[in-house]
Amino acid sequence: MKTNTLKTYVLLLGLLAFASCKKNSTEPKPDEPAFVDPEMTYIDLTGKSVAWGESLAVDLDGNKKTDLLFYTELHSIDLNTKVVRKYFVNAGTAVTLAALISNETTPDLEKGAIISRDKFPGYEWHPVLNFSLMQYVTAGSQTYWEGSWKDRDHRYLPLELNISGNTYPGWIELFADTKNEKLVFYRAAFSKTPQTRIRAGY
Repeated sequence: MKTNTLKTYVLLLGLLAFASCKKNSTEPKPDEPAFVDPEMTYIDLTGKSVAWGESLAVDLDGNKKTDLLFYTELHSIDLNTKVVRKYFVNAGTAVTLAALISNETTPDLEKGAIISRDKFPGYEWHPVLNFSLMQYVTAGSQTYWEGSWKDRDHRYLPLELNISGNTYPGWIELFADTKNEKLVFYRAAFSKTPQTRIRAGY
């Protein structure tokens, strides 16, 4: 009986020693390096908005050409049983937007979200296209708002600015304000370094 107890004790010691060695042999994973924000060009859009019937042209690189156009349009659908007031964004020839073509939506990013070509699975980058951010629907006696951007405040629309064959990632910060029926703008920015990764809002 004593011999069996001794064998069991030795076996337990051996297992503990093995587990300790295995645990100690695992090297700690290195911390991920901190994200380094590239130098950015900022455009102040404070006080600018697009209410129904208005538009706003945004020139990102200062070449006096429209890179983004925000505007509204009236649409009648379903055999004129619905009237829709749409709030659009249109990309000029020098800008591409990340978009989900199947439902014509663009990402609305929170501050700090990474913007790069590989960060939006399912989305494609498209030039010279317009997308509806929100829309006000009148159907008979019913009225309501639709759209992936409705009531999104301080969210970031990712974009790429194309200059001389290089792409510069950027964003525009806005609020799709259904209460006051308008798009409200804060800032826009794009990287001074081409083909890089940036963070929305930085």
